[in-house]
Amino acid sequence: MFFFEFKGNFDGLEITGCFVLYIFTRCPLSLQPTSRCNSKIFIEYIVTRERAVGNLSAIEGQTADTLNSQTGL
Repeated sequence: MFFFEFKGNFDGLEITGCFVLYIFTRCPLSLQPTSRCNSKIFIEYIVTRERAVGNLSAIEGQTADTLNSQTGL
């Protein structure tokens, strides 16, 4: 498990925050917010990332907890 803080551009979306990356083989990325992170950034990052790999349809405007409960992340 690795912890990253990031600032950059992902698919044209300017993002800043942090996430925990769980090493995976055939599973999607599991991104979990911390107290230092903004939930909206996480939602946007998760949605954008999963859209790119085709594992999750776009879920927008929801809290990270709701998103996690729906996806099992």
